[in-house]
Amino acid sequence: MSSPHWMASSPPPPVPAAEEASDPMAKPTLQLSSLPPIFVSESHLDTCELHELEDDVVEAGGLLSTT
Repeated sequence: MSSPHWMASSPPPPVPAAEEASDPMAKPTLQLSSLPPIFVSESHLDTCELHELEDDVVEAGGLLSTT
């Protein structure tokens, strides 16, 4: 019987994602337009955080629920 012969090799270097390569600080694109209206509860957010989150939802194509 012959013993198995293993070839030593290094794994290939990681390939950066397209968005990481162009701008490491870029936010991933989020599309909420196909979802039903979204209710954002203010129970754990201050007023500024609430409005910022609501703005982010609208910028991503989402609709805000009023109830």
